[in-house]
Amino acid sequence: MSMHDTETPDTGERMDAGVYKGIRAFFDVDDITIGFWGSAWSGREVITVEDRVVSTKRNLRFVSEHRFSHGGVDYRIVFRVISLLRGQLYIELYRNGTLIDSDQVNSNQLGIDPKTGEFSARRLLWKLAPFFVVGMAVGAGGFFLVDLLTGG
Repeated sequence: MSMHDTETPDTGERMDAGVYKGIRAFFDVDDITIGFWGSAWSGREVITVEDRVVSTKRNLRFVSEHRFSHGGVDYRIVFRVISLLRGQLYIELYRNGTLIDSDQVNSNQLGIDPKTGEFSARRLLWKLAPFFVVGMAVGAGGFFLVDLLTGG
């Protein structure tokens, strides 16, 4: 069963990713829904079965693995970051050691308008603005700290 055969409650997609909402994926198998959520900021990952948490951990690596059992069946989810630059993410679901479903998403949509699929400079600036502001604040803080410590 492909993850694209059914819809998620929120987005209509089976896997999506964003800087603020994190990475989400859903699998509908064996009459249950298995969910994956990962934070792009903290590295926290949570696996749910029917909205009940079955696995959680923090991971800042390019490959992550979660193992859990439900109804006497062993499951394993493997999450991979294929490319940070292109925002390519890949997730696999195994049941009793056999790959039964997978999906991937390209989350790097900086500057791409989702409605038209065309480049938008305004959207690019809006997506980059928080990083610019944080960078300015860190730079200014560093400058003032050095100035304070050197007595200048």
